[in-house]
Amino acid sequence: MGEYARSLAIARAASGRWQGAAIHFVLSREAPYAADAPFPATLLASSPTFHSAAVIRLLETWRPHVVIFDNAGRTAQLRAAQRLGARVVYISARRRQRRKAFRWQWMRLIDEHWIAYPEFIAGRLRFFERLKLKIVGRPIVRYLDVILSRADPAQRGAVLSRAGCEAGTFVLVVPGGGTGHPGAHDAVGQFMAAARALAARGVATVYVGPTSARAGTAAIDEVGEANWHPLGPLPQADLVELMR
Repeated sequence: MGEYARSLAIARAASGRWQGAAIHFVLSREAPYAADAPFPATLLASSPTFHSAAVIRLLETWRPHVVIFDNAGRTAQLRAAQRLGARVVYISARRRQRRKAFRWQWMRLIDEHWIAYPEFIAGRLRFFERLKLKIVGRPIVRYLDVILSRADPAQRGAVLSRAGCEAGTFVLVVPGGGTGHPGAHDAVGQFMAAARALAARGVATVYVGPTSARAGTAAIDEVGEANWHPLGPLPQADLVELMR
């Protein structure tokens, strides 16, 4: 539950290492990726953060061994997971979520707290964080590098061929594919408009993401069209290869 791309990378890695593992996602049905999720999923009207009753019913029915809350979650949800005997992992990628994970109440509910950046980026544990850990005796805190799917090097050639570009010759624009945020519902359209403006100036531009944004529908000339390479949403492993 939470940040989908990172959770999907973890799920794929887990299924590769433990091939008998049963994996289940809880997603908003409004998210563009929900219909194509490669694992079984429970779809809710909006973010699982706002539907504790449904999340807790799923936990009670399914009784997982491990529950991962990625940058999201409610106290009642964490408490239910712990009550049912699950190990609780909480991933924080922002200061606000890190502070939540170091609240006294949450520290007693979380088994492992993964900070989703290396220590030199996220910052070392502060004095009061270390003091709380010493007093409570939990959770285990781990700093992680950026979490991305591992790809087969052979995929690079395939995805570059699909993009119609060679490595090092294009600009990659990725607005993200999640649901809109308050005050930023047109963000994807602005990214697409910027990408198409680059293409119109003769810059080879590969665009990965929703292609229905209104701001990106403006016409561009033949030069722009020749440099415009929209791919739509991609599996994370393919996106990683384009980034590499």
